Amino acid sequence: WYQRRVREAVVSTQSTGSSGINAEYGVDNDYDSYVIVKHNGAELVETKVVMKNRSPKIDFKYEMLLTEGSPLSEQVFELSVWDWDRWSKDDHFGTARFVPGHDTLINQPIPIFNDQGAKRGLLWITSVFVPMEFL
Repeated sequence: WYQRRVREAVVSTQSTGSSGINAEYGVDNDYDSYVIVKHNGAELVETKVVMKNRSPKIDFKYEMLLTEGSPLSEQVFELSVWDWDRWSKDDHFGTARFVPGHDTLINQPIPIFNDQGAKRGLLWITSVFVPMEFL
């Protein structure tokens, strides 16, 4: 009954920070971190660089309207964490992937993994699903 009556929903997703970001080339360094946020492969935002910090506050907010043709289970967010470098190519720490659900999540940690599968830290996610009844 619930699934038939709800035809649309709003999903609000927010990243509020990170912790323990660690690159494989040295744990004693502070990093100039930023995040590129993608939704289903399309880039949404690139956050500001947070200088000299291993647990930067990464602040992004995104709301999307879901309709019957766009199920929640197919909405994938990718948050790629990078180290900005002035004189060379930026370094990729790793990527956290997140699929929002029907449950409300408040400051839930999701792991950042590099391309080899090693854990490189955590991102903190808040996600709220708000169903809208069919009118």
